[in-house]
Amino acid sequence: MQHETTFFDKGWVSFDLGKYRPCHGTYCFFDYDNLPPVDESLFTGNFQWMPLLPKRLQKAAEEDGQARIDSLIYWKNKITNLQQQAQTLGLILPESFVTWMTNPDFLDTVASLSCTACYFDLSETLIKLPFPEEDGHVVRFLNDQQDVICWYLYLHPQKSPLQLTSSLFYA
Repeated sequence: MQHETTFFDKGWVSFDLGKYRPCHGTYCFFDYDNLPPVDESLFTGNFQWMPLLPKRLQKAAEEDGQARIDSLIYWKNKITNLQQQAQTLGLILPESFVTWMTNPDFLDTVASLSCTACYFDLSETLIKLPFPEEDGHVVRFLNDQQDVICWYLYLHPQKSPLQLTSSLFYA
């Protein structure tokens, strides 16, 4: 995978995996080049690599159909609002991001598997970065339970979208 040079450090923020990936805290920054190789042909935008929603959550979702419909409407409204903001700034939310963030099964599966109780929550607006070196905007989409780390989608008019991770919480 070709990565553009940016102002940001290239790496992976994750948790301790014992002798396989020791970490001195809840999260550590790991060198991107030390990650195992990934079959990039799997990344087609349809997320076929995602595990199925655990059976207990599948059953709960089936039993509470109205809550599922409400959740879908909630996420679609938030994404539509962000898409409109992006368009006025000459930016585009990647289609795969839109697909991901509007699929309650994906959101529930990841949240149910998070060992640090991470949860999805889109920021209300696109956030202008405070760095003069980078003329971009971010949207927060995933939070650690205690906001120790937040994950952002970085959008720039001339650069490919990136996922950023920060200990700073931008609303």
